[in-house]
Amino acid sequence: MATLFDGLKGLASRKLDRRGVLAGLVGTSAVALAACGGIAQSKASAGAANEQQVYLTVMGSIKMGPDGKMHDAFTPADFSVVQNRPVKVTVYSYDDAPHSITAPALKLNQVIAPRKTKGTPAVTTFTFTPTQTGKFLWNCDLPCDGDANGWAMQNPGYMSGYITVTPA
Repeated sequence: MATLFDGLKGLASRKLDRRGVLAGLVGTSAVALAACGGIAQSKASAGAANEQQVYLTVMGSIKMGPDGKMHDAFTPADFSVVQNRPVKVTVYSYDDAPHSITAPALKLNQVIAPRKTKGTPAVTTFTFTPTQTGKFLWNCDLPCDGDANGWAMQNPGYMSGYITVTPA
């Protein structure tokens, strides 16, 4: 069964302009939401024992905010993982500026590389192991969303979101 994450990996392997990526994200999201009842989930890796995998995409000026402006955003901005199990995060960045995923409570501060060629994402992969349970706010700590004075960095669902860690 195809998932949102499989679709994002497929998108990352092709050269697309912003409209092509957006169309792919919308189509893939619809299939994934229908297949899993509307809930995006991280998926366990078959390769490494107990390793969880999370796939994210970041794009500049891609999501309309309530202020009527287009903002930078991660998709998905929220994800869930299991405590005391390694989490391998792969981020496909179509933006030309660096970003970060920073969650001090999880001791997480990872810079996300910017794309070098329009339509071809930079891929950043990192691993962390959450040791405590709860719902943790993360945000991009690097200056971004310039046209809106960093609005997206302060509002979950754009350049910030939640990492929910559940007990093993």
